[in-house]
Amino acid sequence: MTQPRHTADSITSDALDALYARLDEYRESRRRWMESAEADRRTANEQHARAERAEAALNAIRALADETDAYGYSSGWVLTVANIRAALDTHTTPTETR
Repeated sequence: MTQPRHTADSITSDALDALYARLDEYRESRRRWMESAEADRRTANEQHARAERAEAALNAIRALADETDAYGYSSGWVLTVANIRAALDTHTTPTETR
């Protein structure tokens, strides 16, 4: 059953105090939610920036591998250009077995 709706003429001071207390609880809950949402936004932005830096690093390594391969320096290296590319593409170390 719902409580009767208060009017300005019928509300008691205790009921008004209870309403103000609920309003304060809602405001505090909203403040905590907004702080949490802001922290989540900052975290997402940081993760996005980190992913972009990682992508740039991978692209730089691929470009270096391409340049090294083009000049023919990869033969005889313990860590060959092919191993570098494989490690980048599969997210494994060159010595890992599949």
